[in-house]
Amino acid sequence: MEGTKHYTKEEKIRILNEFFESGESMEMFQVKRGMGHSTLKRWMIGLGVERPESKREQSEARVISAVKDKLNSLKINLRK
Repeated sequence: MEGTKHYTKEEKIRILNEFFESGESMEMFQVKRGMGHSTLKRWMIGLGVERPESKREQSEARVISAVKDKLNSLKINLRK
């Protein structure tokens, strides 16, 4: 029977960084590495780490910002 792997704080931080940089979903990252479904979330809570925005979320935020800027410039142009 295979036992539970115990990770040091440094190992958890390294693995969390790998996850953040991977761009994978939490579920996929854990499945590929044979980790439990709530392991990363539990580590993040325990270490007080917030998940940074994904590349997709960052991209969406830039698009939303650009659209807002364009709408604001149109409002300014309409007032002239």
